[in-house]
Amino acid sequence: MPDVGPSPRIRGAARKLEQAMRSVGAKTDFRYLPGRTHGALYAIGDDRRGLSRTIAWEMYRVARPDARVPAGVPQPEVELA
Repeated sequence: MPDVGPSPRIRGAARKLEQAMRSVGAKTDFRYLPGRTHGALYAIGDDRRGLSRTIAWEMYRVARPDARVPAGVPQPEVELA
């Protein structure tokens, strides 16, 4: 199956939301994962919940900056904006 990624409409909506959040000075972190769709968003390699685990640890680090993220937490490839 070809790697089609999100539709231009979804991608455009996400970029507009990112711009709106920046324009009001909101503290946000937008990342675009190339080739991902809603059905395959959370998988990283063989870990079906990889992105969920990554997000959870990133939120934990905000609350506890000195926490050490375990070596096994996957990191997704991110598209440069």
